[in-house]
Amino acid sequence: MAPRDHVRLRYVRPARDGSRAGPGAQLRIQELFDRRPEYAIDVVATVLRLDRGGFSHVEHVGGVAVARMDYTFEEVPGGTRYVNSLTVGLDVPVVGSPFNRWVRPSVFSMAKGEAWQKHNVEEVGNLENFLPALWEEHRGG
Repeated sequence: MAPRDHVRLRYVRPARDGSRAGPGAQLRIQELFDRRPEYAIDVVATVLRLDRGGFSHVEHVGGVAVARMDYTFEEVPGGTRYVNSLTVGLDVPVVGSPFNRWVRPSVFSMAKGEAWQKHNVEEVGNLENFLPALWEEHRGG
């Protein structure tokens, strides 16, 4: 099944080294999980890591990290192991706990989380349809 959730991705700021999407770059990510308005995502994320082993980005509100996505890639026999995790809420023990009890269900409900999981399955399931051609283009072949 083709992904239906992607609305727009725009580069807001280049990476520290001047590249388009390396560490320090900012991306505006707009998605509509399950094509449902109540599951809309519109964030500006800062890239923390982009290398052979993975990709991480974080969203800040008022200078505080409120959401983080981590993707890891590992070579395994016959292919690549891909793991994706999403952390929503504050990683601050005293302040974070009450805030997280409020923000997680109201901003990122269980149903929205399930729609996000479906989105990821569809997204990763489609990589084989275009990633090999992109890799060959990157290699100059």
